[in-house]
Amino acid sequence: MKFVIFLLPALAFAWPTGVTTSESPSDDVPACLAGSTFVRDNILYECHSGDGLTENKPIACAPEGSDKTLVQPGEYHVSEHFKYQCVHEDDDLVLKIVNCIDYTGAVVDLGGFFTSEDEEGQHRTTECLGDATKVKKTVHQWTKCKLANGKLLTEGNQHVEPLTSASVNKHPLQKGEIISCIRENKVVKTRCTGCVTEHTSIHLGVAGYGKVKDQWVQCRRAPEGCRLVNVTGNYLECQLTGSSETFASGTYFNDSTGISTYYCNHGHPSKQGCHLDGKWALVGEVVYTDGGEPLLCDSSAGYAVFNGLLGCTLEDGTVKKFQEVWRENDSMKRCSWTYDHTGINDSKIVSYACARGDEEVVPLNKVLQTEDGTYEKCAKDAATGELHIRPLTEDELIVYIKRKNLRIDLSEYFARGGRGRVESFTAKPQAAPAAVPAPAAAPALLPLLPIAPFEVAPAPPSDVYIVPEANDDFVRQTTRILQQATEAPSTCADLVPFCGRLTAYCPNFDKYDLINGTNEAVEVYQQGASVSICENAFMTHQRKMKMLVNLVCPKTCHSCLKSDQADKLVSKLQLAAKCA
Repeated sequence: MKFVIFLLPALAFAWPTGVTTSESPSDDVPACLAGSTFVRDNILYECHSGDGLTENKPIACAPEGSDKTLVQPGEYHVSEHFKYQCVHEDDDLVLKIVNCIDYTGAVVDLGGFFTSEDEEGQHRTTECLGDATKVKKTVHQWTKCKLANGKLLTEGNQHVEPLTSASVNKHPLQKGEIISCIRENKVVKTRCTGCVTEHTSIHLGVAGYGKVKDQWVQCRRAPEGCRLVNVTGNYLECQLTGSSETFASGTYFNDSTGISTYYCNHGHPSKQGCHLDGKWALVGEVVYTDGGEPLLCDSSAGYAVFNGLLGCTLEDGTVKKFQEVWRENDSMKRCSWTYDHTGINDSKIVSYACARGDEEVVPLNKVLQTEDGTYEKCAKDAATGELHIRPLTEDELIVYIKRKNLRIDLSEYFARGGRGRVESFTAKPQAAPAAVPAPAAAPALLPLLPIAPFEVAPAPPSDVYIVPEANDDFVRQTTRILQQATEAPSTCADLVPFCGRLTAYCPNFDKYDLINGTNEAVEVYQQGASVSICENAFMTHQRKMKMLVNLVCPKTCHSCLKSDQADKLVSKLQLAAKCA
């Protein structure tokens, strides 16, 4: 079973998108050319002019965030995971997500879910959540383990296996062992996770203790399974260093000074808190005496003093008590301290969480997931030292997904709708430049070549995202290249002076989430097996153009390649030319 997290082109996820955002245009002059088109908020607009007016008119829906896939008003579009509809609502053109699509192509209603089972016993639950403008599809896959008696146990469940008198090393007080069907990354198997006692049927996890018929026992994992072993009372009793007094497991007790309170946890004394100046403090807590002196209840036999320090002094002269918290811009601050072998030696203000909005507090390094699927975390800025919420990097996302899915096979897919209406301006737009005739050999590239004198094209309207196109074979090739590039080449420079005009044609890899090559099963499902080398090498002129721009403008495209990586792209282009 493979774990795969996909990124649909119409969503925002944790990795930087690499798209180009235009500068905001003037309020008086519309920044578009008559007859030009652009995509914003998953809606395709066309610029019109006449009678002194300029209009940006929505003409189609763009579920992938670019003009690669367009849906005309009144029509539907079905992708691998979602079904879209482009409709008119009053004066608006709206892109809606009307259904989720499961792996068989069947539709799943918003708010609905169902479970299916394939011939190999793999179960799959598909759930569709959202409000037609933001939709999340969740696919949970699980399987079953085969027990010794031939019965099947669903992944994540437990089974009590009775022990007979013939069982190896059976304890007289043991009734059975707990068998669990557990996933560890891609492997699902049975494992002994506990013991069941006789008479009381107490369930003990591995390393857990219990008392059965006045006998203390512990569950331990052995080569033949989980077995109970006897433990004596002195094994469970607690005794403090320097004291001959013992305390039974499960009891609280004070030390001889009356300052520290402990709990006896099966032979291990655990300090719970301190009695300081008539106040109770938990371990790690600071209390101030009636005289204003701070005292720290630590894990030692006593407590710690602050050697004359009273707190943290802010720039305005305000003094904050130790462990006092406050908000400063988008960071939560705490008055803390530093220490060395002599004890506490100074006060220190630390940032411990990010603050967003009026109430949301996100602890440092805490990972969140937004409504559109983006993974974010509260992180420290390396330059300023301040905390802020940012998307996960590629490496952070891979580590987080692996950890999150250690015990579960879960895939999430996200889609976003869009809405647009006619935008009217009083100013007259610039006329579109005359088209340059394009030879048949490279019709997609020649309109981008420099024309003397150079003219800077006006920026499209604000919030416009020019999303480049990428197909599956191109994504696979470039993903492998990016994974192999462990460090940047020593030199990286654009080969032509007009690369700034080609940024919209830089390849965009990050809108696809291909983690550790686990996209193989989907590639086979979408494309089937290749019939010939040429079939696998086919690419459109648009894709060839993007690969050429990537080679000619590596610095502008933020895709500096090593020589062997560039050779691979050139070889791919040569093969495509031979097969054309």
